[in-house]
Amino acid sequence: MFNQQAFQSGFGQDETPRLPTKLTVKFKHPTVPSSLVSADITRRVRKLSRFEDVTVSVEDRVATVSGTVESEDDLRLVDRFVALEVGVTSVVNQVQLQEPSPADE
Repeated sequence: MFNQQAFQSGFGQDETPRLPTKLTVKFKHPTVPSSLVSADITRRVRKLSRFEDVTVSVEDRVATVSGTVESEDDLRLVDRFVALEVGVTSVVNQVQLQEPSPADE
């Protein structure tokens, strides 16, 4: 049963409902102050030249992103970039699209 037969018979692939699992940390772990997290994320975002005007502040694991970007794609990209940061559970995106200059029209 634990060779090819297990896979041929669909072993482990039934529709039995699974019990949800919740992991909990039962020890004290150091917390990083929000101001350090904000500064670190802002520094990393600004390394990308297209996000020089973007600022990130973090409070209670919620990142608020503000500033201006050139395109809708950049708006979505900075949102996703910040959402991937460790310690961020949600993002409030207050980034504005930069007005096109008259030379661009």
